[in-house]
Amino acid sequence: MGQQLFQQVIDLAVKTEDPELSQMVHRIQLTLQISLPLMPSILSFDSQCRISNKSGLSVIKGIIMARTIISKYCKSAVFRCPTEGCCGHKGQRVFDSHSSASICSYCGCENEEFLRARINGDQVLAVFVHPSGFQQNNFLRHQGITVSLKDELTKDLELGVCYNVVVSFKPHHMVAWGIERTISEHQWRFASGLPTVAIPPAILQHLQKTNLDSPWDLTTTLSSQLASHIYPLNSFFQLKIGLLLSLASQDLDKMPVHLLAVGPDCCQLLQSVSQLSRRHVGVTSPTLSGAMGGSMGAVWMEAGPLLLASGGVCYIGDWAKFGSGRSSVASQIVTAIESGQVDLLDSNNTFLGSPASLPLRAAVWTFWSGDKATSTAQTQLRTLIEIFGMPFIGDGSGDIEAVAEHLLLEAMQSDLKPPSGMISPEDLKQYLDIVCSFKVQLTPEASKLLRNYFVASRRERPDCLPLTAIKTMTSLAEAHARLCLRTHVVTEDVVLVICLYEEAITALYGPSLMSPPPNVFASFSAENKTSIANQVDVKLKNFSIWLHQYIKSLLSENSVNLSVCEE
Repeated sequence: MGQQLFQQVIDLAVKTEDPELSQMVHRIQLTLQISLPLMPSILSFDSQCRISNKSGLSVIKGIIMARTIISKYCKSAVFRCPTEGCCGHKGQRVFDSHSSASICSYCGCENEEFLRARINGDQVLAVFVHPSGFQQNNFLRHQGITVSLKDELTKDLELGVCYNVVVSFKPHHMVAWGIERTISEHQWRFASGLPTVAIPPAILQHLQKTNLDSPWDLTTTLSSQLASHIYPLNSFFQLKIGLLLSLASQDLDKMPVHLLAVGPDCCQLLQSVSQLSRRHVGVTSPTLSGAMGGSMGAVWMEAGPLLLASGGVCYIGDWAKFGSGRSSVASQIVTAIESGQVDLLDSNNTFLGSPASLPLRAAVWTFWSGDKATSTAQTQLRTLIEIFGMPFIGDGSGDIEAVAEHLLLEAMQSDLKPPSGMISPEDLKQYLDIVCSFKVQLTPEASKLLRNYFVASRRERPDCLPLTAIKTMTSLAEAHARLCLRTHVVTEDVVLVICLYEEAITALYGPSLMSPPPNVFASFSAENKTSIANQVDVKLKNFSIWLHQYIKSLLSENSVNLSVCEE
């Protein structure tokens, strides 16, 4: 292609200017570095299509499942005649690294390579899989596509990340001419300062009818409708809010909120709601982080579930299946969450570190079904809470009859249209994609309330609230602000998050020694979604009053700005 460009552009221009100079054009050697942008006019290519007999350029979209480490290849070399007096001793640069040494055209000797003049470049082989392979209820087999990337195109390659790649076709692989990370339309619009796309009509209609005096109305409504085909609106309400906030925290620039549900009855809820994320990966492999090893003469890095779920949810199921000890799988998860990095393993199950260490961009969801009555189980649960930052209550033993009745009604009314005001999973997924592109900042008032509650709670119950809670609470408050289409976190966002914490701590460790907090999410009637929103609004306002009194009673006027590191 470079030779054709030279002949069509440079050669033609020189011949037009000076016919005599054009005779020397064939001796000129140029190095052309071509990186093509993702032009819309280039043919788009699906991984399900056949690549045989294809020519020209195409754009493929895929997630990197595996790649080689950077290796060197010969970009060009100089071959010259070994005879010093020969005119061919000056040498000629050859850009075909696989070409054999030619014969000197002057004396007939075999040319030798001048090694000091060799120019090397970087190259990587990567295997891409189309993103549709991670969609819900997609039972198609997706074949990986091998692409060769060289030089500048090898610099920004990360396992589990989706890319658009301009490629040309070769018999056994493709050659990349340009590459860039794929971002959603909402992220691109927000980064470019453009207005967001239209909000789904069902959610927009609710926003127009919502109670403007309640900052929690939309979150309450969306949370109650999660997995509504399985559970009543008021079941697992505290956990549903946590799931929704975790989905809204999935910012590709920051690590999302991981989720730990405590209880044996929430497996179906977590599985169902995780399908609303941009990408959902369930764990079926004994290696979660990934692997690294040699194959076909190269060292390959392969993505595991933690990397393949980047920008989405990695659902690992019941934590009890890992055993009471720190198994290899449990250790991988704990290390990834605590460090924010995913370390690949070699064939001996040892961590390799850099360069096989990649950022964790997926939210890890799990539930704990152990017996809280035993001391061993309590120790394990306390350790998990320290790791995940916050527990959510997933015990549905009190809702068995309500769930059974709800399932019967759903089965009998399966042919009927859903009630008015119900938001479809597709609309909710689109709305989450919009709000996840928002960049949110803490206001001083919200930051102060978070800090004061953390210090007060640690002072009263040092063994209940983990040190990692302040970071988790901040991320959850930011997620709630996004759900409300705000770019700043206000105190109402913090009040909701603190209420989630208080209810979880009270359920696991008992109420506060001070006056117990109002019970917000544990019990209320579910006549309709409007009734639920009104009940939650009233209870959260009462909780806000209790919260300020609680902080004031534990912190004196001179200590309200104590460091969050106070033990």
